[in-house]
Amino acid sequence: MGMALEFNWQAGRPDVILQLGNNHLIALEAKLEKWEEAFHQAYRNKSFAHYSYVLFPGALEKRIRKHLEKFEKYGVGICTITPKEGVRVILSAKRNVPVQPWITEEAKRFIKSNY
Repeated sequence: MGMALEFNWQAGRPDVILQLGNNHLIALEAKLEKWEEAFHQAYRNKSFAHYSYVLFPGALEKRIRKHLEKFEKYGVGICTITPKEGVRVILSAKRNVPVQPWITEEAKRFIKSNY
């Protein structure tokens, strides 16, 4: 498994990308408040990532849960983080087949050079 911060690609820059042992990529967008912006960024990340998540402070969980249907419809996962509980998956991301596999490979090289 590997990890890198702020992979810069043509349509954005996810905060974290992770490469799993099976070579799948997870993209993670972290936001303190702006759930819609995070959603759109995470959705774009599905172009190269097999799984895409947003990460919010635990205090926003109740507000974010009101929009679960939208995240579920588009396959974007939701996580929260608190000092006490750490990271919790609220909604698992759906596995995605990246439509820009050349960017997937570029992201893997980026992880390898930064890990």
